[in-house]
Amino acid sequence: MYIEKKDNLAYCRWDIFKQYEEVTAAFSTRKGGFSPKPYDTLNLGFTTADVPDNVAHNRAHFFKTLSIPEINTAKMSQVHSDNIFIAEEAGHLGTGDGIITDTIDVFPTGIFADCAPVVVFEPQQKIAGLFHAGWRGLTCGTVKKGVEKIYRTYGAEPCNLLIGIGPHIKSCCFEIEKDVADIFDRKFIITGSDNNLHLRIEDVIINQLCSVGVLEKNIERNDYCTSCNNELFFSHRRSKGKTGRMMAVIGIIS
Repeated sequence: MYIEKKDNLAYCRWDIFKQYEEVTAAFSTRKGGFSPKPYDTLNLGFTTADVPDNVAHNRAHFFKTLSIPEINTAKMSQVHSDNIFIAEEAGHLGTGDGIITDTIDVFPTGIFADCAPVVVFEPQQKIAGLFHAGWRGLTCGTVKKGVEKIYRTYGAEPCNLLIGIGPHIKSCCFEIEKDVADIFDRKFIITGSDNNLHLRIEDVIINQLCSVGVLEKNIERNDYCTSCNNELFFSHRRSKGKTGRMMAVIGIIS
């Protein structure tokens, strides 16, 4: 992943999609918007206590910079579920945590502030997808079920999928209670020097993806911890809930 800067914005791109001109995918940072503290500055989340006009202004700036018409975005209300939408057209699709599409110029989006964005591109059939992966979503298999739905809907083999994982809270900062740790295989849990338990979300995501046929070589990991990198990213945990939201977007362009 690399940082791209344009029109005063800084946003993340995945290397794995670089060679494909027909797909655009990005993950916003907190830089380049219009919101005041503690939502400074590029807050893209309407679910925060930020002034809605600020968020609308930020979103318009973000999508204009990416050359994506905001009217062409597909949105959802995220609740840590395994509900995956098929987007045949843009708009608000309902309550869920994943969107897949083979429709040109429809761009799935998701909002994040510690959970992991997982974006998917299938280059042969031109399929795009986006999943919201927090620990609750991983317990119900959001990402895994999303890949399975791509196969059932479009017949696209999981081994042909290219996947980028975006910035999220890493095990260095993601302390969990024992009841949560007990849900996951111990190989995904780190015990700190003070005996606190930490979860490696990215490794859980990759394990679930590979379990349904995705090739590990086709998955781009991410080195950014949203909690550690205060200058670049919002973090719900670091800020105790009073913070902005980043956005992930992907789609096939005409």
